[in-house]
Amino acid sequence: MAKQDERQIRICSNQKTNRRVPELRLTGVWFEELGFNIGDRVNITARERLLVIQPIKTEPNGNTGN
Repeated sequence: MAKQDERQIRICSNQKTNRRVPELRLTGVWFEELGFNIGDRVNITARERLLVIQPIKTEPNGNTGN
């Protein structure tokens, strides 16, 4: 089966406070197949109606490359 590079999911509601706010939950083996692993740190860049999620590269000592 060819890798799927587009997915459709629903924005949910999170009501941990008195205000309902949108929530987006990403889960699945496909996420790991793209190189995202449990415990990884990511950087999320927000643009108009676009989110870009990139892994934060860490050095062998555990520090980020910044």
